[in-house]
Amino acid sequence: MIPPRVEEPIYHPSTLAGDNSSEHALETVGNILPAFDREHLERIEGASASASEICAALQAWCSKRACKVPSQKRLGLYLAGLGFQKWKSNGKMHYQDVRLKGA
Repeated sequence: MIPPRVEEPIYHPSTLAGDNSSEHALETVGNILPAFDREHLERIEGASASASEICAALQAWCSKRACKVPSQKRLGLYLAGLGFQKWKSNGKMHYQDVRLKGA
């Protein structure tokens, strides 16, 4: 008796214009954002950090580790997923109740 043939999965690119789901999947390989979060962010009620400060720290952190820097959009979605509220002040986006460690 011959065992049934197991088909290999076939990758089919999205036919949707502008679909970048694979781009974001690459950014999460190795859990870049959770690792950065553990090392550099702390939850402090009443504290705040600007999105540009967090993004600059992430870029420096990724540079030291030779890993791909997640997009600002991905970072924003990650922070929103953690429940951090954001607001705009003087043209800069800030996140509430979070700060960079050592800041």
